[in-house]
Amino acid sequence: MNAYFICKTNKAPLDYKCGESIYFSAALTRDGKAVPCAKFRYTVTGDDKSRYCGETNGESGAFSLTLRLDVPGCIRINATALDENGDPLPECDELCAGVGCELENALPYATMPDGFYEFWDKFKRDVYAVEPEELSRVPVDCTEYPDFDIYDVTVKCAGSADVRGILSIPKNAKINSLEAYVRYKGYGVVSAPIDPMPGKITLWINAHGIKNLQPQEYYDELAQGRLSRYGFDKTENSDPETTYFHDMMMRATQATRYVATLPESNGNVSVAGGSQGAFQAMTAMATNDNVKYADVFVPWICDIDADTLGRMAGDPPKGEAMRYYDQLMTAKRLAGRDVCVRITAGLGDDICPPTGVYNMYRNLPCKKSIMFCQNKSHLYEAPEHDSIEYTENQKRGCK
Repeated sequence: MNAYFICKTNKAPLDYKCGESIYFSAALTRDGKAVPCAKFRYTVTGDDKSRYCGETNGESGAFSLTLRLDVPGCIRINATALDENGDPLPECDELCAGVGCELENALPYATMPDGFYEFWDKFKRDVYAVEPEELSRVPVDCTEYPDFDIYDVTVKCAGSADVRGILSIPKNAKINSLEAYVRYKGYGVVSAPIDPMPGKITLWINAHGIKNLQPQEYYDELAQGRLSRYGFDKTENSDPETTYFHDMMMRATQATRYVATLPESNGNVSVAGGSQGAFQAMTAMATNDNVKYADVFVPWICDIDADTLGRMAGDPPKGEAMRYYDQLMTAKRLAGRDVCVRITAGLGDDICPPTGVYNMYRNLPCKKSIMFCQNKSHLYEAPEHDSIEYTENQKRGCK
């Protein structure tokens, strides 16, 4: 097992006030014992446009920093253990931690673009104009999951490609007996996985309407060809109708309609996904009134222009079109709906920074909860870390 950092702060990581001294410490550990190194190299990045680096002695296996943030938002702390040559120490995880100051006052930059609701009304009409007809259902032989019937399915959809996914149904399921979960993949060019959920209909879809369960060469060729850096084309992103994500969100929504038509479905539909998968899940929920629950983690496209305010914003696709897809605006589409959204965020996430994710949470007008994980980046989560529930009104948290 790799060595990993355990973080400590003198207060709960999200309880700081602007201008207050923040005492942060991190200890590199393996099997409960300190792991010394020649030195630690660290980088501190703040929502106040600040960024600085440094090195400190690592003989004790621990280091500490005194930090401060004068504006509402977050600070990210990254660190790496180095050997005597200045190279990363092998078998050691990177530190990806963070703290927050008055997040409730870190107001978002995102605003609603002109014609926002009209655009999404048309989008929904276009999706619903095509019935979610099952075009093919091919059995998948999978001895790893003997209690499920598993299929590679294709579902008719508006737009440039049909929905393609892996459908799992518990064997001998009764009619109208099961909740359905639609799950979505993060950014990349991959097959939908075979990953059933006990006691539930599970549909994993790939993001592009491409074939599933193909040799790796098939996905590599697409990733290096027509799907290279998909979604980042500036010309496409000048119009919400032409951005690559338009048809991706059509497929995401159509998948939720499809699972509700299955004989085993009881009509209850939930969605889940991380990063781009969270983006798909939330857009599908906002478009399909039958989706009642979303479990999303490190959601992407949250306050994408926050760097205008000097905040950390990752490197999301930009353009006028993306304002229509910003999850801060998607959240507002849930007004008047009896739904529940559960969010997990990383305090050390540099792709989907926590201030933007919090502002998505802020805009949700429904039952909601958010969990911030310490020493969690976009893809990494330390084996041992604190999780902090952050809520404005605990009565509105998901149960």
